[in-house]
Amino acid sequence: MTGVSWLRIEDKHVHDPYSFAEKSLPKEQQVKFCVVGGRICCPIANTVLAVGTVATITDCCKTVFASDSFTQHFMKYNNCFNCKVALDQDRVLIEIPLSAKGSVFLITIEDKHFQDPDSFAKKSLPKEQQVKFCIVGGRIYCPIDRTGLTVGTVAMITDCCQSVFEASSFSRYVDEYNKGLFRTGIIFKNNL
Repeated sequence: MTGVSWLRIEDKHVHDPYSFAEKSLPKEQQVKFCVVGGRICCPIANTVLAVGTVATITDCCKTVFASDSFTQHFMKYNNCFNCKVALDQDRVLIEIPLSAKGSVFLITIEDKHFQDPDSFAKKSLPKEQQVKFCIVGGRIYCPIDRTGLTVGTVAMITDCCQSVFEASSFSRYVDEYNKGLFRTGIIFKNNL
């Protein structure tokens, strides 16, 4: 089985995307961009990958995806969108190419999180099982943009403070504001 990594889109990728897929390059340096209308795009959602965007690359076929689209696809299908190769959940570790100081992990919000959200933040729990939800008026929200989290929502937990964020909101936040603070990994915490 195979995993993924991250790539920050640079000017050189935008100006000559095809040169990164040349067979003359060592396999670990090859990257395949989807190009539509002269712009590099995510093959899942057809969204443009602009300079500065942190994108996901699958190890299997070296295809580049928008990270939030890839995360949503992976959570549903556990495979590469492009070549359909199964991805190993333990090897889907995504590192932003900056100095990493913290990590984030994906979970899917379940009914039990709504029944007693405060119980997941108890200090008596082992640190890896502690989760802090943003609760407003008895509902669970993403603290970034106040998106309501519902059963089935893909969420991210930071290991620095165990806070829960809606996955696409957190991905956009990391793309825009990350200053080398996070290394993100898709690791399922089914014990939460």
